[in-house]
Amino acid sequence: MPTPVDRPMTLGDHLGELRRILIVPIAVWGLLFVVFFHYQATIKVWYIWPLQRALMTFSAEDLAKVGWTEPINSPRLLTVMDLSESAWNSVHLVMVAATLVAVPVFLWGLWRFVSVGLRDSERRLGVVLLPMGVFFFLAGAVLGYLWGIPIFMAWFIDWTVHDPITRNLEFRMSDYQSTFFSWTVMAGAIMLIPWFVMVLIRTGLVRAETLARYRKLVFMIVTIIAALVAPPDPLPMLAMMGPLYLLFELGMILGRLVLWEHNKIKAREAAADARREAAEAAGDADQTRRNALKHTLEDKPDG
Repeated sequence: MPTPVDRPMTLGDHLGELRRILIVPIAVWGLLFVVFFHYQATIKVWYIWPLQRALMTFSAEDLAKVGWTEPINSPRLLTVMDLSESAWNSVHLVMVAATLVAVPVFLWGLWRFVSVGLRDSERRLGVVLLPMGVFFFLAGAVLGYLWGIPIFMAWFIDWTVHDPITRNLEFRMSDYQSTFFSWTVMAGAIMLIPWFVMVLIRTGLVRAETLARYRKLVFMIVTIIAALVAPPDPLPMLAMMGPLYLLFELGMILGRLVLWEHNKIKAREAAADARREAAEAAGDADQTRRNALKHTLEDKPDG
């Protein structure tokens, strides 16, 4: 990776440089918005898939208890209560999709702006940690979409089906949108646990040995989080506790690996510096001997 050139700049120059860097992500976001809006109907079908998958776990008889008669293999599952609700839902969905895809471009531009003022070691740290943070969040969002959200929705639907005072089950478009986005962000944030642990270890804020000594405390915190986030049922709570704790252990492993690689690079650089200093010292000593010999020959009388 080329080292950015650091040169003196005024505040106006910095703001101008930041503006030039941000033009590309904004242009990419605008282009993505136009393209995604053209395919907004297809995106909406993908967007409703977790609810479809959750409904497919129930029989028609169970769903009929709460007045559900629509075919679950159809994407027409949501109810609108306002004339513009569907249109605004499409706009919001396309904006989020464009932002999600444009975030890496924005972070790359911001990194180009910030990295100029960083040392080489800090640049190496950022090059490793920032892409990994984006990767972990996106991986968590995808896993939540494919696995977590359908399971949670199925649990709540099952609760509603067996509720003796519930008559009709409906899914309003605006409510589904807020639920879908909040649960997706939560899944991405949960997947950041190993990244956060790795950052703590790599930056030296917390030693891996210290975290290892407090495993019981971590397990208790994981249990509390699972009890607060998961549905009030033992099985979903246990199903969340296991992955949460495994994510912590994954962060410990990754933190040790990244720290080991950092120490190896530092040792290599220290050895290179020592060899360079030894070569410079040897060169200085050789030059000193040459100068001494030259002075000796000059001081020696002729004949």
